[in-house]
Amino acid sequence: MSTLIADSRRAVGWTMRDLAERLDVNTSTISRMEASERDGTIGVGTLSRALEAMGFSLHLGCDPARRGDLVALELHRAVAERIRASPGAVRARAMENIERLRAITNRDLARSWLDLWEQLVSGDIETLIDTMLEPSVLGRELRRHSPFGGTLTHEERLAAIERAIRAEPSVGTGPAEARRTRDPLRA
Repeated sequence: MSTLIADSRRAVGWTMRDLAERLDVNTSTISRMEASERDGTIGVGTLSRALEAMGFSLHLGCDPARRGDLVALELHRAVAERIRASPGAVRARAMENIERLRAITNRDLARSWLDLWEQLVSGDIETLIDTMLEPSVLGRELRRHSPFGGTLTHEERLAAIERAIRAEPSVGTGPAEARRTRDPLRA
């Protein structure tokens, strides 16, 4: 699945023996760690400990860089600007959309998203904006079930999509990555 330990070890110029000495384990343990990482069976704690011994830290998370999620986030940032500029009109449009969507859906999950949106749209503006832009699973799911269709002009939508495309990371977008946390010359 991944080769963070081996790649990091090579990046700092260490052999398996060097890492084994640093972790106070046998070289065969390092070999098993690297094999279990390739197989996808390594524990997060073990992986983190090995990386930290080499001056890296492990960063895990959902990949927020999926293009659709980036586009949805940028579109909702533009919607947030419209909400601040014209809260009454944007709220009215969102409530119309919520009612229209309720009339055509019979799924409980979809209705629960609409109920949550209705609470947010009718509540405090900053809570609405903070919630719809938060980088959590909730924020992402809300953006996927948005009631803000028709809020942005064609030009605003295109500009938001362009920002998302420019912001799309090209490196390090996997589910886990190691980041150097100290001077690579210090061993």
